[in-house]
Amino acid sequence: MNHQFVPSSVGGSADDAHLPSVYTQHEPFYYGQHADVLNQPAGWYEVSCTQAGAATPHADPIRALACDPRKELIWAGTASGMLHAHYAADMSRIVSSYIGEPSASHTNLGDVRDIVVSNSSVLAAVSYGLVIVNRGGVLCGAVRAEAISNAKALALNPLSDKHVCIGGESRMLAVIDLEQERILRQATLRGATGVTAALWAAPEAASSIAIFSTSTGRISLCDPSTMREVNAIAAFAGATTSMATSGYYLAATGLSTRGGVPYLEQSVKLYDIRAVQAPLPSVLFSAPPMFIAFDSATSSMYNTDGALWMLSPHGVMQLLDISPVTTGAPAYPLCDEIQLDAGSDVFTAMVVSPQGLLFLGDSGGFVHQWTSSDSVKVNASSEPVWTTPVNPEPSTPSIHMDNFITSEIGATIPKCALPEFEYEYLTDELFDSTEKPPFKRKPGKLRSARIAKAVNTDCDLYPRFPFARFPLQITDDILQVAKRHSFVSYAQAPPSFIRNSESGHRKPPKTKAVNTKSRLQRERRSSSPSGGSAVTSAGPDLTKSSVRSMYVEMDLVAWESFEGFDFLKYNASARFCGLENALPNVYVNPAVQALYFCPPVRTAIGNHACDRDWCISCELGFLFHMFDLGGAGMACEAGNFTRAFMTMANAGALGLLDGPHALPLSQRIENFTRYLLEQLHKDEGMETDSTVLSVFGAETVSYGTFMTSKTNWERKARPFQHTLTYNRPMTGTFCELLEHSLYHRADTTRAFCEASGQFESMTQHRELRNLPNVLLLGCNSKATGYDEWWFETGGNRNPVQSPRDQTRALEDIANEAMQGEKKLVESMRIDLTNGLSVTKLSDEGTEARADLGYDADGRDAKDTADLMAEYDLSFVIAQVPQAIQEGAEANGNGGMNAKNVEGHLVAYIRVPRSYRERGGSREDKTNSKAVSERNSDAEWWCFNDFVISPCEGFNEVAAFHRMWKRPCVIGYVRRDINSRVEMESNNTLADVREVIGEENCNAAVGLQPDEEVPEKGTVLALDCEFVMVARDEADIFGDGTWQVVVPARKALARVSVIRGYGKLKGTALIDDYVAVREPVVDYLTRFSGLSEGDLDASRSPHKVSSLKSVYKRLRCLVDAGCIFVGHGLKSDFRIINFVVPPNQVIDTVTLFRAKNKRLLGLRFLSNTLLGGDIQSKTHDSIEDADAALRLYDLYVKLKKGEGGEQRLQRTIKELYAYGYAHGWKADADEAFVFPE
Repeated sequence: MNHQFVPSSVGGSADDAHLPSVYTQHEPFYYGQHADVLNQPAGWYEVSCTQAGAATPHADPIRALACDPRKELIWAGTASGMLHAHYAADMSRIVSSYIGEPSASHTNLGDVRDIVVSNSSVLAAVSYGLVIVNRGGVLCGAVRAEAISNAKALALNPLSDKHVCIGGESRMLAVIDLEQERILRQATLRGATGVTAALWAAPEAASSIAIFSTSTGRISLCDPSTMREVNAIAAFAGATTSMATSGYYLAATGLSTRGGVPYLEQSVKLYDIRAVQAPLPSVLFSAPPMFIAFDSATSSMYNTDGALWMLSPHGVMQLLDISPVTTGAPAYPLCDEIQLDAGSDVFTAMVVSPQGLLFLGDSGGFVHQWTSSDSVKVNASSEPVWTTPVNPEPSTPSIHMDNFITSEIGATIPKCALPEFEYEYLTDELFDSTEKPPFKRKPGKLRSARIAKAVNTDCDLYPRFPFARFPLQITDDILQVAKRHSFVSYAQAPPSFIRNSESGHRKPPKTKAVNTKSRLQRERRSSSPSGGSAVTSAGPDLTKSSVRSMYVEMDLVAWESFEGFDFLKYNASARFCGLENALPNVYVNPAVQALYFCPPVRTAIGNHACDRDWCISCELGFLFHMFDLGGAGMACEAGNFTRAFMTMANAGALGLLDGPHALPLSQRIENFTRYLLEQLHKDEGMETDSTVLSVFGAETVSYGTFMTSKTNWERKARPFQHTLTYNRPMTGTFCELLEHSLYHRADTTRAFCEASGQFESMTQHRELRNLPNVLLLGCNSKATGYDEWWFETGGNRNPVQSPRDQTRALEDIANEAMQGEKKLVESMRIDLTNGLSVTKLSDEGTEARADLGYDADGRDAKDTADLMAEYDLSFVIAQVPQAIQEGAEANGNGGMNAKNVEGHLVAYIRVPRSYRERGGSREDKTNSKAVSERNSDAEWWCFNDFVISPCEGFNEVAAFHRMWKRPCVIGYVRRDINSRVEMESNNTLADVREVIGEENCNAAVGLQPDEEVPEKGTVLALDCEFVMVARDEADIFGDGTWQVVVPARKALARVSVIRGYGKLKGTALIDDYVAVREPVVDYLTRFSGLSEGDLDASRSPHKVSSLKSVYKRLRCLVDAGCIFVGHGLKSDFRIINFVVPPNQVIDTVTLFRAKNKRLLGLRFLSNTLLGGDIQSKTHDSIEDADAALRLYDLYVKLKKGEGGEQRLQRTIKELYAYGYAHGWKADADEAFVFPE
């Protein structure tokens, strides 16, 4: 195609015809009329149209364009694999370099797909991965990997030049560390067949987000630190062709399909990345746009973030301000539509420089340059492209060169563009000449300072270049320890080593002698979110009533790490185990904890056993069992229980599940307790004599009379929970309120009478026939008189001071409520002998009693019949509103924040003596005795998920304030309950042989008739595989940052248990594939060895078992006292939702770990210490369990063998040295040698 430069104008004058057609670097470039006094653009003009690279007979289409952030250069990548750089002022060619696939044929040279330019290098996406070149076109490095093959898009970290995101035709995304030239992390993109464009946006100075568009029209917003998707947009039906961001604006163009034929959409889709689910109005364009780019220079001129260029493939382009669309107005045109002239070619790329230069590339290989300013500049201030060399003639050059050198590909490269520092590199040294004269140090100051002086500028032209390869000065201490392999020697880098520096070393600073170990420990305790060993100043002050009820958010990063989240500093008890709060529907935690501390319910649930999947009673029994095994140093996860709850009929329809249709929190917990008790009653299969019925049931009778037909009716019921009703005037005591609620007096209503066949007026009333053993009361928070009855008038103040003042004000509110009048009563008597009467027991008698509630033996009760009973307060579930959570974070209450909009729930429980005197398993043995002695007499405890602390008795429990805590569910227990309800447990240990069985299953060999049964102390190796059933969910905030609020959920998919005893040692005892009822979003095949169909019983080649049966088999082995050996078992047990006492766990992660050193992977340990090659392609649970067992045997052998503990420690030390030297991989040519 023929291109002829004709200065065209849009919105300009005819006087611009004198524009020069040739420009030199020494002449300032001017054209057209100057901008007016208001600094408004006079019009957009095409300055030049230049063929990229050297003139060739065939067209070399432009595939990518990028502006240089440091120099006045425009970089262009072509379809033939060439990378060109042109000087923007006159578009003269500076660099041409071939970076395509070296082995590509002449018909398929490997095109350049995308270009980004950092402060130190040029990065290009090509067919085989990522190419890194310097500004002289010299190849500095390349990253090849299967995950980034056929790379399509690049995105440079806007906050740092160290990292770049890359995506391609595969579904893999990767973040590459440019200094180390390696892949840091990678992830699989959901719902896509390939990446078409990538952005790394930074709406605010301290945050960034990676955005990828795909060939299926999906736009994914990912967390760059983990590459996990935090949000997604279904933007187009076809591929997304272009994306651009400015501030919080995200614009995209793409394809749709009609009749199976793709076509460009006529509009540009707009989004606010803070709320991508609510798209902004689209911007229509006269021609279907294919490329878009924001113009920051024009945006700053008009004080907007929305100056957007749109370009169609056939050359129709326009600049619009899209910011008005947020208010419902149409986009404002900043210039008229421009029709470009490219002949028969189409436009293939577009980029806008920071100074407003517009560059367009076409399929003919030409670069079009447009501008609206008086000078052609890429950046506001750029470094000179050309510099005068300080020493153009080296003293002893092997090849005479002047200011330019020529590379092997024939491209002219300016010498100033090469990476030069304090040492000068001679030309033959750079390009592999046979002679290698030694480099020499130049006298005087640094080279960059002399160059700056030579060119009369004070800027630092040559910052450190991360990809340069410097010949290091190898010191004698390194040579002494270096190991030689073939013709290469290697050694561990000393602490003084500086990567990519001239000398390679620095002198260590002179410091005073300090106790580094103790200082490091102090820093870790003070900085780590999970630091500390007890309830110290690092954690919340649990002695304050307002603080102990605040919401504490789990640190998910620490929670997923090997060390785990430190629950110990949030637990002031020595025996009680908390519940995690990082999963959906964890609002049920207070109700579960209250039921656990009800001995009859705990006993009945423990005795329950059935084979039904997702039985809520079984899952609750498993959870109670974990409470029994756990202690203050851990928190159980109610994951399996909440999964079973989510599968229950009508749970979602009743508004009991988290989500948009959920009831308000206070109503939800009231309805949940009623719903749960009904389900537990049904699971027992007894209509008249279930434990739930005997504990919570109370017979009520409703009477009614139709006034016209004189028809009477009677209806009996056994409700488990009663609801408080509020009538005006809102006066009286709690006893009067309860009396009114339990005995519903006659009222009149209209109802359908079956006898007369018509609606009639009817009078009805309800009576209570007998009294329950546990009186459960719902506070009916939705009722009109709830606030008026429970809270004093005028208490609705809202502290709006600073966070510290606000927290202090909330403490004052709590103290004021505790000192005020109490609505609730601690003990009361209910009498049904002559109607219904509720009376408060005297405070003197209550205080004199040593035992209340479950600890009372019933001998002092006035009557043990069903018509009269004495009750003591057992628990209160209260809602803590959001107001009390605000400001906690700024006040130093580690982990406190205002995450929940509705607030959260806490349970105040009077813990029975049998629980308080139970032996604990507190991990911190040094503090367990002190904590136990301090809190042994405390009856009332506040259970705030995993935050557990003693209360100030009934005085705190019965105090309520609308700004502090609001009652939801109240429980009273009869004093004579121990004599009325059977509480003996018949949950004996299961027969191991019966549970495990003698049948072979998959790769497992069942128990043999003559084989000894696993018992206490039997060693078994365990390994599990998991699949992902839900990805994590995150909240994106207004400043562009986000926070994971719901972590990803995994489900157990395979369990393998290997014998560590007897003749069959090393064979599998259990090998179960587990059926997953939830939809699997990722099989994690690389790490689990599982693929689609393996867990489907109808088409799996393996025998698939239910989760419940697998859980029972593992629990049977735990209860028998078996010892489990494995690698990383802590995380496995957490995901399984399983608690194993610490004395029954041996983790090979800790056996071969040096103090304060990194964790060693199973593959490295096995391949190095045992030989072989495990996990080469994928994971296998039997292989991994067997490797862990053999590592344990080796550990025992080293520890008990000759040399004992000293030889073991030397082995570990040598193991770490070997790992550092070999990149933590076993070297087949140089195997690890055990020290003598």
